[in-house]
Amino acid sequence: MIINNYNANYPVSINFSGHAGCENIITKIGMRKNVTTETRFFRDYKTLKYATNYIREVFRSLKEKYFVVGACSTGEDVYSLKMLMGKEPLKITGFDIGKETVKDAKSGIFSLYFPVESKTKYRIDDLSTYEDAYLGFDKTDLTPEQKQLKKIFSEHFECIETKDSLKYKIKERLRKIFDVTYVEFDKLRFKYKKTGEDFEFKTADIRDFRGMLPERKCQLFAFKNSFYHIVTDNNYCIRQQLPREWIKPMLDKIFKNINKSLDKKGLFIMGENEHNQKSDIFIIGKSLLDNGFLPIRMPDRPYQNIWVKVKEVD
Repeated sequence: MIINNYNANYPVSINFSGHAGCENIITKIGMRKNVTTETRFFRDYKTLKYATNYIREVFRSLKEKYFVVGACSTGEDVYSLKMLMGKEPLKITGFDIGKETVKDAKSGIFSLYFPVESKTKYRIDDLSTYEDAYLGFDKTDLTPEQKQLKKIFSEHFECIETKDSLKYKIKERLRKIFDVTYVEFDKLRFKYKKTGEDFEFKTADIRDFRGMLPERKCQLFAFKNSFYHIVTDNNYCIRQQLPREWIKPMLDKIFKNINKSLDKKGLFIMGENEHNQKSDIFIIGKSLLDNGFLPIRMPDRPYQNIWVKVKEVD
């Protein structure tokens, strides 16, 4: 259901500067390392399920669909969308600002893991990071939904490395020696079974991505990262909000480019609960409205994270 009377009045004080987007650590050998643990397979599943069902219905006459995933990290969101679309012909372009993460995404090789809590030296604060571990490990307490996703995952990925392999044991031993944040994991590695012609991964920034996209419209554009990454000055993990008068024009430019990339009735999706955006979403919502989008009402959401393109913008 499209919300035509969305209230985009945002408060004078907004909350972008109140977030921390990464953990900055120093390893035992003196290397500075930013640790982020946001991505996983089928993250925000309700949103992905709604979006893929919507695309099938609204664009059913389109023989081959095309999706764009910004801030794709190591590619889990891209592969998740492909798996949920099943046998539908689909091309996906994923892009991220990090060269190493794009390289990992291109490989089609992923690790599923979760901490062995009884053997860790550090408390595990966010077990949600390991929510997709069930896809690769044998567990008995799965919900019907998890069983279905596990089946889909097994159809697309094959296990290539186990805890018993020599390569794994050597890597784990080195990590234990050199990583100050060492936590022991149960870990398996999986590789995408099919060839990669359905995927294209590039290094690009959401603030200037149009030049790297092909000359075709997409039906879905995903950006599930938080927008505070864009409107704050990042000094490692300390973020200072940019001047308020810069923020709306910056968002307008981004959403205008997303509008131009999408077919009419195409979807723009954000993360479901990305870092408690709260008051940030008001200025984001205002910019989306001004650039040809309306939100779709979804139950049990702290904010509207699925938007439909309803008109073109100049």
